[in-house]
Amino acid sequence: MKKLKIGDKVVRGPSWMWEEQDCGKFGRRCSGEVIEGENRDGWYSVKWSTGYVNSYRYTKEEKDIEIIEMLKQEELEF
Repeated sequence: MKKLKIGDKVVRGPSWMWEEQDCGKFGRRCSGEVIEGENRDGWYSVKWSTGYVNSYRYTKEEKDIEIIEMLKQEELEF
């Protein structure tokens, strides 16, 4: 599995459980950017397009976030 790096663009992943922290109200998909590398057992700090910052899991078992390059750009709202 590829590790995330600072600057990677991300969106909600399949294990997301953090309500609307990413600005995902009303079904919107917003992007964020990894601003700090792995800081504890697969947790990465992300700054969302709203300016909100928090840490999320990206491990083999749990993916709160996923890299945008894996998605079609038209699925996103910036």
